[in-house]
Amino acid sequence: MGLDGILLLDKHEGMTSFEAVRKVKMLLGVGKAGHTGTLDKAASGLLIICLDRATAIQNLLMGCFKRYRATLLLGEETDTLDRYGKVIKTEKVPPLTEEIILGVLRRFKGKNLQVPPI
Repeated sequence: MGLDGILLLDKHEGMTSFEAVRKVKMLLGVGKAGHTGTLDKAASGLLIICLDRATAIQNLLMGCFKRYRATLLLGEETDTLDRYGKVIKTEKVPPLTEEIILGVLRRFKGKNLQVPPI
C-alpha cells in the first residue's frame, strides 16, 4: 500500500523544487510525487507536494492563492540577474515614497506571465 496524501515541505534556499521532490520520493519510497508550484532555487518557503494517488489533484492545487514576501536590493544588476552573480552595474536609487512603491506593486498584482531570462 502506497503513501497517498499531501506533504507540506519547508524548502530551504539552495535546493530546486525538483530536487526537493526527488529527495521526498526517495526518503518516503513513493512511486509518484509532484509539487504544486515551483519555488526558485534561491527561495525558501512552503512547497506543497502531492504523493502517489494525491497527484491526481495536483493541477487543482496549482491555481490556489499564493503569497510571497521578498527582501530587495535596489540599484545593482548582476551578470546572472540574481543575487549570486557578479555585480556588473550599480545605479543610485532615488528616494522612494510609499506611494511610488505601491504604484509599482499594483502592476504585479494578479496573473502575470513570467519569461525567464535567456
